[in-house]
Amino acid sequence: MFGAILKQVVSGFDDIPHEIKAAFRRSRKQIDSRELELVEILKLLISSLRNMKRSYICIDALDEFPREYRPELFKSLLQVIQESPSTRLFLTGRQHIQEEIGRYFTRRAEIRVKPTKEDIKNFLTVRLNNVTESRVMNQDLREEIFKTISEKISDM
Repeated sequence: MFGAILKQVVSGFDDIPHEIKAAFRRSRKQIDSRELELVEILKLLISSLRNMKRSYICIDALDEFPREYRPELFKSLLQVIQESPSTRLFLTGRQHIQEEIGRYFTRRAEIRVKPTKEDIKNFLTVRLNNVTESRVMNQDLREEIFKTISEKISDM
């Protein structure tokens, strides 16, 4: 994940810093062409972010990230924002992950977003209207989808 973040960061640079180019060259020259280690990626990422006036790392659907890898992710993100004070995190996830995030990030702002039934119906309408296969989608199926999801929404 941090390798992808690092690539995004440096893709915005006019010139990729020499230390980053050299690190990726070294990893490619190794016998197994392995990726950079997390420690090295974090060092390069933090170094790159320090040179920016303001930077943001956005991670969506954090609750879908495998639970067993989250502590390492959170510790790494914490290191990034501690060593690169101009970096801000924007994390999204379902409410049940809030407590877990709170164990690592005590200074945070929370925004709760809850879609209305109307939001969900609008979303479904757009998605179902994009189904062009008439043999897959018919009016009966469309109505059943709306009915089933409306009932499930009531249970939430």
